[in-house]
Amino acid sequence: MKKLPLLFLVAGLVCFALLVQSLGLSALFENLEQIGWCMVFVIACELVGDVLTTRGWWYTFSHEARVVPFTKLYNIRLAGAAVNAVTPTAMVGGEVLKAVLLKRYVPLSDGLASVISAKLSLMLGQAVFILVGLGAFLHQLALSQTAKFILVAAFLFTTLGSLWFLHVQRNGLFAWLFRLADRFWLPSTVLSGLRAEAARIDEKLASLHTTRSADFSMSILFHFLAQGLGALQISLLLSWLATPTDFLTCIAVEAFSLLVDGTTFFVPGQVGVQEGGKVVIFTAFGFPASIGLAVGVALRLNQIALILLGLAALAVLRPAKVLVGGTGNKNVYKPTVLTNVKPGMKVVCQEVFAPIVSVIPFKTREDAVALANDSTFGLQAGVFTKDINTAFYFANSLEAGGVWINDSSVYRQQNAPYGGVKMSGLGREGVKYTMEEMSELKFIGIKGPF
Repeated sequence: MKKLPLLFLVAGLVCFALLVQSLGLSALFENLEQIGWCMVFVIACELVGDVLTTRGWWYTFSHEARVVPFTKLYNIRLAGAAVNAVTPTAMVGGEVLKAVLLKRYVPLSDGLASVISAKLSLMLGQAVFILVGLGAFLHQLALSQTAKFILVAAFLFTTLGSLWFLHVQRNGLFAWLFRLADRFWLPSTVLSGLRAEAARIDEKLASLHTTRSADFSMSILFHFLAQGLGALQISLLLSWLATPTDFLTCIAVEAFSLLVDGTTFFVPGQVGVQEGGKVVIFTAFGFPASIGLAVGVALRLNQIALILLGLAALAVLRPAKVLVGGTGNKNVYKPTVLTNVKPGMKVVCQEVFAPIVSVIPFKTREDAVALANDSTFGLQAGVFTKDINTAFYFANSLEAGGVWINDSSVYRQQNAPYGGVKMSGLGREGVKYTMEEMSELKFIGIKGPF
C-alpha cells in the first residue's frame, strides 16, 4: 500500500512522456513560447481565485472564532495547498497543516472544524460548477456514449460522496469514526484521551450545518465563484494561443477538468492526469490535441508557481518549535523553551504568565533592543553580558519598568521599585513606594512672624 502513490506517480509521468512524444516536443515549446509572459495573468487569476476560496473558508468559522486576520488565513491556505500538492497524502496532509497553523489564533477544535467543513463546502461548490458544465455541454462533446456515461457516473459518485460527507458531519463525524475504530481497529481505552476534543469538533460541525446554514451556503457560493477563475485562465490561454472561444465553453472545459481531477485525487499532484485530461477534454470540444497539452502544461507551471508561493508562506508561518517542555495539566505547566518564533506571535509580544522562554537570534544589540521593545508591554527585562558598557546601553534603551543585569527578569526585591511601562501598569510597588501610594502628601506653608 505504501508504494501505491509512487506507482501512480510513475504511471502519470509515463503518461505525460507518451503525450509529449506523440504530439511533439517542439510544438509544445512553440505554444508555450507563444503564451510567454502572459502567464503572469494566469497566475494572477489563480491568486484572485484563492482570495474567493479563502473567503469561503472564513464563513465556516464560528463568529467568536473569526479572529484570524484575512491575510494570515490566505497564507495558511496557500501553505496547505502547497503541502497537498507536493506530498503523497491524498490531499489530506495540507489540511492537517492548516489546523496546526491556526492554533496560534483559535483552539484546535475550531481550526479542525473549519478545515473539515471548508473541504466539504469546496466539494459542493465544485459539484455545482460541474453540474452546470454537464447539463449545458455534455451533449456537445465528441465522445462515445460509453465515455459520456463514465463522466456522468463519476459525477454522481463524487456528488453522492459529498452528500454522504455532509450527512456524517451533521450527525457526528468523529463519533462515527470512533464507533468504527471500536468495532474494527482499536479498543476504546486507546482513544479515550481524544474523545473529548473530538466531541467538541463534532459539536462545532453540527452547529454550522444546523444553526448557521446561511454561513455554510455562503461558503459554498464563494467556492463556486472561485471555479470561474479557472475558466478565465483557460479563456486567456486560448486567446494567446490564437484559438479564441466563448466563455461558456471555457466554463465547460473547467467543469470537466474538475471532474477528472476529483476522480484522480490519489495520483500525487495529478501528474500526467491533468495534462492527459486536458488533451481528452479539448479534443472532445473540437480543439487540437496540441492546444490541450499546451494548456495543461501552462496550468502545471501555474501550479508550480503557487506551490513556491505556498512554501514561502509556510516558511513565514511555520509554528514555533518546542525544544523543552510544552506539556502540563490544568494546574502545572512545565518550563518551556521555544524556537522558530516570530515577533508578532502572542507568546512573544504579549504577557503569557507562564514559564516560557522564546529564543530569537539577533545580529546586533540594536536589533535585540528593537525586538524586545516591539510589544505593548514592558514590565521587567533581564540582560546577560560581561561588558558594563553593553549593560548600561540595554538598561537605557529597553522600554521596561526595570532591568536586571545578569539575572532573570522575574527576579524581584521588596525594597526595589517594581512596576512596568506601557500596558504593564502605572506606578511602582515596593515598601517605600507602597507607603507613598498609601499616603496623602500635604503641603504646609508658614509665613511669619507669629
